[in-house]
Amino acid sequence: MASDKQILALLDDKPISKKTPQDVDTLTKDEAKQFLKFAIKLKSLSKIKMEDAVAVKDRTAEYFKLCDSAGLRPTRSGYALALGCTTTKIDWIVNNKSMVDTKTAEIVKDAMQVLEMVWETCMIEGKINPVSGIFIAKNQFGYVDSKEVVVAPKEEAKGINEDEFQKKYLEDNYIDVDGDTGEQ
Repeated sequence: MASDKQILALLDDKPISKKTPQDVDTLTKDEAKQFLKFAIKLKSLSKIKMEDAVAVKDRTAEYFKLCDSAGLRPTRSGYALALGCTTTKIDWIVNNKSMVDTKTAEIVKDAMQVLEMVWETCMIEGKINPVSGIFIAKNQFGYVDSKEVVVAPKEEAKGINEDEFQKKYLEDNYIDVDGDTGEQ
């Protein structure tokens, strides 16, 4: 595996454009280095066992402190990297599909609530591109687009007894399974 210095040296040789066609600021070399250093730092943290709730709690606190000191927003992938697991494992825990103890699951779910609140605040304050923010919402926090369709009858059925109902709706539109339309 390449050392941290070798990886960072590769970044110095690659130009990073300042603007994209959508006029969204892209990473500067210094920002790219900062993000990469941070990821390498997270990856190099000592391994913990996800079954150890105390270790997960301590690592969660450490991750948020590292984000704060680096001036970076916490992310789901960063959190997973700090825990030494995958984002899929985080999703399994959040959705009660992973075999971790209840305390560990509560810690991870609480941390994900913090991440969601940070994302939501950034969206409201205009700090995240809306398209990116919507993608994050749907793919990391389970948000969905939905339309609510309410079907209501045009006429109230009050006051109509069963015989009147059958006559009005069933007998007038009678179609037999054998093809008989009810006409004689």
